[in-house]
Amino acid sequence: MLGVGRRRLWVEAAALGVAACAARGVLAYAASVRPPAVYHRGGRRMRALLAQVPGLHRAVWPAPHVHASVALAMAVGTKLRERRKDLTRFRRQLLRHADGGESALDWLDGGGVSAVPPLADDAPLLLVLHTITATTREAYGLAPLLLAARARGWRPAVHVRRACGGLELRAGSTWSPFGCAHDLRDALDAARAAHPSAAHTAAIGISAGSAVLSRYLGEHDAHARGAARLAGAVCIAPGYRMPHAWERVRWPYSAIVVSKLRSHFLCAQRQPHVGAGREVALQAALGERSLAGLLDAMSFVCGYGGPAAFRERCDPHAVRLRVSTPLLAINSLDDPLSVRENIDYDWFARDDPHDCAALATVPRGAHIEFVEWRGWRSPHEPWADEVALDFLAAAARDARGGDL
Repeated sequence: MLGVGRRRLWVEAAALGVAACAARGVLAYAASVRPPAVYHRGGRRMRALLAQVPGLHRAVWPAPHVHASVALAMAVGTKLRERRKDLTRFRRQLLRHADGGESALDWLDGGGVSAVPPLADDAPLLLVLHTITATTREAYGLAPLLLAARARGWRPAVHVRRACGGLELRAGSTWSPFGCAHDLRDALDAARAAHPSAAHTAAIGISAGSAVLSRYLGEHDAHARGAARLAGAVCIAPGYRMPHAWERVRWPYSAIVVSKLRSHFLCAQRQPHVGAGREVALQAALGERSLAGLLDAMSFVCGYGGPAAFRERCDPHAVRLRVSTPLLAINSLDDPLSVRENIDYDWFARDDPHDCAALATVPRGAHIEFVEWRGWRSPHEPWADEVALDFLAAAARDARGGDL
């Protein structure tokens, strides 16, 4: 009888522990269901743009599986949220840059989109900048964003960076795993040349793609306002300042990123590095185990001659004060890669004569996931995609003085 009593006590204690953990989880989830926090200087122009983005003024219901989905996507290239991908077809436009390197524009083919009317010649252009080792058909699922943009009247394309999406590096070229601002400038010029009647252009940078977009906006501000006719930009999960961004990536995500960078940019592109006389630097980089150490070592492989030169040419923080294009940054406070400590709140609150920048944060969204829970039978919707497209539509209306 004594043994039975003890077992019963253990069962009751375990049940109480499970109930307490469940209650704590429910309370933590309930605390995360609230409207996003929005930061900006408070100028009239930005207030008017943000007022046209409904997703910034309602409670966000994060899906419970956001972190599991991101971990699966990074580790094995799959995702819990995959939908409508079979409807997408792309047409590739190769771009040759001045140093002989290649990138590409993957245009969404309207023939693969059902129940969407053809675009007018003056349909605005949307360039999407992918994550660090991914491409158009990446595990992070660009298809929903591209299809949503197409349904809203945009002509979307993905700018595929050097060494991504089946593109090979050219021996001797200088490149960056985060992308090069001058390559993005060339891509915008090519997009405008392919569709000269387009009313305006906009861009969305995702994770590492936000680094090159931010760098372009500061380094080529006159081009963005002039030849590119860039109405607005959105950075989803930006990391802000180098090298702090990669020094703070949390384990095990840091180990996964190291493995991806090593296999994607070093092993798969070994021959161009050897042909450029960078074999010693390549071997040194392959020996690095930390993310910060690997990226510092890759600065030699990329042709910059060292970490200082690499940061000077690629860090968006160095040119952030020159940005005048309307820009919305979106961050999650529980992001394990672009961690909350990176967020440059002061930059968004600065005295800015252009009144161009705003930041939206949510408590729970993981890394670039931001999907919402809308019931068991409803698909999980990417909140950040909705907000990004609404903001860009508002910026385009502001730029042209009419409807998109």
